Formats: sequence, C-alpha cells, structure tokens
Amino acid sequence: MKNILVIFGGTALEKDVSVITGVITANNLNKELFTAVPIFIDENGFWYTGAQLFDVSWYKTKNIKQLKRVCLLSGDNKLYLIKNHKLKAYKYAHCIINCIHGVNGEDGAISMLANLSNIPMASPDAYSSCIAMDKYLTKLCLSALKINVLPYKTYSVGESVNKSGVKLKYPLIVKPLRQGSSIGIEKANNYDELVIKINKALNYDERVIVEPYLQNLKEYNVAIYCDNEKIKVSNIEEPITKNDILTFEDKYSNGEKEFPANVSKELELEIKRVSKKVYKGLNFFGIIRIDFLYDANKNKLYVNEINGVPGSLSCYLISDTFYEFSKILDKIIEEAIKNFNRRLTEVKKYESTILNINGAKGNKLL
Repeated sequence: MKNILVIFGGTALEKDVSVITGVITANNLNKELFTAVPIFIDENGFWYTGAQLFDVSWYKTKNIKQLKRVCLLSGDNKLYLIKNHKLKAYKYAHCIINCIHGVNGEDGAISMLANLSNIPMASPDAYSSCIAMDKYLTKLCLSALKINVLPYKTYSVGESVNKSGVKLKYPLIVKPLRQGSSIGIEKANNYDELVIKINKALNYDERVIVEPYLQNLKEYNVAIYCDNEKIKVSNIEEPITKNDILTFEDKYSNGEKEFPANVSKELELEIKRVSKKVYKGLNFFGIIRIDFLYDANKNKLYVNEINGVPGSLSCYLISDTFYEFSKILDKIIEEAIKNFNRRLTEVKKYESTILNINGAKGNKLL
C-alpha cells in the first residue's frame, strides 16, 4: 500500500475552501491501493495529521491536541512526527496531492517542497504553479502561446496611477495579482473609482492587475487532467451571477451553475482545443481548471485564469460519481510516480575539474 499525503488548509485566505478540497480528496482515494495520510496546515503554518481530519465536522472546533504534529525533511521522503522537540520517522511518503488554494501552496511552494524531499507530486510542478498563480505571468505565457488574453496593466505598492497612463476603456476590473479568482476583485467605472479600488486591492497583494470589464460576457469553466498521456477536458460549466462580477459566494456557497453549459458546438470545440493547448504548452500535471471569458458581441474567447489547485479538485466537473473521481485519482497518482521514476534516470552528474584549484587561475580569487 502506498502512502499518499493529502495536504490542505494553510495560511491563505481560501484555507476553508482548501479544507473541503482536502477532505473530499482524502476520503476518495482508492483504499485498495493507497493509504490516505491527511495533513492539515493551520493558520500558523504548523503541520498536523490524524484520523480526525477525515471528518469535516472536526474543523468546527479544531481541537489540535487530538492530532500529531508532523513535518518533512529536505532530501528525505519520509513523514516525521514532532514530539518533545524530537523527530521520529512516521511514514514513507510515496506521493503528494496538493489541495492548498492560494499562497504557500498553489503558488508552487508545496511542489518545490516535494522536489526537495524526493517525493512524487500528483499536482502541477513548481514552474507551472507559479505561472498559474501570478496573473501577470499567466498573460505573458499565454500570449507567447498565441492564446487570447484581455489587455491589462499592472500596479505595485507605492506606484501612482497616472490618469493618462491607464490606456484602457472603462469600466475596468481590478484584481490582486496572486489571490484567488474571486478574492479582492472590484469594478471601477471611472478614474477616481480606479484609484480607490487599486489601493483596496493592494491590501491583498503588493501588486494588482487591471483589465477591461466585458459587457454581455459569459464565463465558462473546464477541468483538465492527463490520463495515460492523453489530455482530457471535462464538459463545460457556466457559472451564473446576478452581480457585475462572479463573487466568492457565487463560487462556493449560493451561486448558480449551468452544467453542461448550453454552448454551440463550435464554441465547445474551441474551449477544449485551447484548454489542451494551455495544459500541454505550460507543462501542467494533475487536475487543473481553466476559467474562460467569452465576448458574445465579438465572438471572441479569452483565457481568464488558470487554477492549479481547483476547488474540490473539480470532482463535479470530471466525474459523475465519487467512484469515478476515485479512479481518476488512481490515474494521476500512478502517472506521477511513473514520471518521478523516469526523472530519476536523467543525468544528474557532470564531471568537472573546477574544484581542482591547485595551480588554476581561479585560485587568485580564493
């Protein structure tokens, strides 16, 4: 039986959503193949594990004393218990599934930790995660792939908003650069509102991005994963809101959705074509979600955002039942371990004489 670390919680604003994602994932791992090891990271950044973490009701009280404190060590693929300021090997970690939304998780932090600890990762790697988390990097990379993105401008803490320098037509949308797709997002109808909304968004991140607000826009979502080297795209979802923009509540509590979305065959094929191009072009792995904007007036499709750790790992998009979701998790874990083993065969050593400095020119610098 392979031990699969399911890591969730964390210090980001979306930590409660992460708990739901982690609990669903841990409970739906194939018990005949894997032992799920849930790891909850609290708001202080401490790691815990325990059987209580499988039960979502535990998180109402969060009695940490019931849990075991744990950690990983660089270069070591074991999970360690921390007790009385001492470490004790607890379990081998055969693979990690990252279920942390937002900073210190979705941004590549967990992926890099897996790399340093020599543990396979059934989620996007650090490079893809960084690109997806940073809305500016997302646009740069998608533009290089010749994929449509909205025009934009970025602002940083301490940077003044020059009225003539905006060069985007109002109304505008203001977003923190590295927060969730519905955290801290505001609409600005004029320059004065823009200044206010930028300063407000800078409370969530040190940089913000500004984009045009599309009239009569449609939003569409799809989930993507790889099955035996074949990229698969889910049916299309259309989130529906009565607000100007899709809110956090629309996404996670009281929002309406049309699934599958009522779209033309032409648009469906285009969404799926672009999704595969993004997944392959940015070297993604595991389950991701892409959010699209569709301008019905111009019949033009834009990639809005890429979610490297989608809510509930998009189980409702890629599967009709939890049994089917479990089978998909089987596949991405097996693929992660296979890719990890393949990378072990890559050349890791280069013969060099650079440290043989006796008589070398470089010894004058030492």
